[in-house]
Amino acid sequence: MFLIPMLFLLATSAFCSFAEAAYFSLTRADRAAMKDGKPMARLAESLSHAPDQLLSTILFVNLIASLLYYTLVGIWGFQLEASGNAGAAAGLAVCALFATIIFAEILPKDIALLNPRLVAELLSVPLYALRQVFRPLFPIFDTILLLSRRLFTPKFVVEPYLHSSDLERAVVLSKVDAQIIRREQSVLQNILKLSEMHNEELMRPRTMQKFFKPPVTLSTIAQYLAEEQVDLDSQGDSPIPGGFLWITDPATDELASAVSFRRYVPPDLEQPEQVWDEHSAPVLFVPWTGTVAETLDRMRQTGTEAAAVVNE
Repeated sequence: MFLIPMLFLLATSAFCSFAEAAYFSLTRADRAAMKDGKPMARLAESLSHAPDQLLSTILFVNLIASLLYYTLVGIWGFQLEASGNAGAAAGLAVCALFATIIFAEILPKDIALLNPRLVAELLSVPLYALRQVFRPLFPIFDTILLLSRRLFTPKFVVEPYLHSSDLERAVVLSKVDAQIIRREQSVLQNILKLSEMHNEELMRPRTMQKFFKPPVTLSTIAQYLAEEQVDLDSQGDSPIPGGFLWITDPATDELASAVSFRRYVPPDLEQPEQVWDEHSAPVLFVPWTGTVAETLDRMRQTGTEAAAVVNE
């Protein structure tokens, strides 16, 4: 009478553990791959855009399942105790507790961490349905969270940004020799300067770059090196200016993508007919008035290795 609904509630709690471990273990690379994947993968990636709502849904469903589960355990235990089976009632409570810990917490999370991307895709449809069911409650959750913050932490204020003087003072107070202090101060000052330096100050003009029209093979690169009389031994890691192959759109001369010369081209140029623009990635277009720090942050978020500065 009680066993089947208890197993269903235990499975529901395990489902929540699967979802929590999988979705909050996805890396940026996982989400980028899922964005261009199958419909379930794209749905899972869209769910990860609202982690607060996703976590609220998972925790709320898990709370309901746990309350109902232990309610049934209590009712069954009372019936066993009333019939004179006090030992069986105690055994039921212990077994129910260990079943929750093992089968609804430890095992689901361990399994989900083995392949979080696959688990996230498989659970995307029911999770999306549950989120839609509980969506009307999200404003209530947000209001409760806001009130609790103002009630328990009313005087907390946002800390100011660090200034160069603060960082220099921290370095001076550290117990290291003077040479290391000077190096650390120089590094920290250069990092802070990135937020003040504009893209136009660091960019390489288009006239200093070599652009290739697709398809780009190693034969094309070898021909270019021969025409420019470039000595590979004297050029270090990359004979191409900037270290990237800049590839234009097939129909125009506009920049379309880039591929790192150091990463994809072997020094001996052994595969002359391999098409290297197939390995290229889109470049990030940024305004010339933007700061270098903003550009680096956007490149880190999008996973791009090169940026093209646009003169607005």
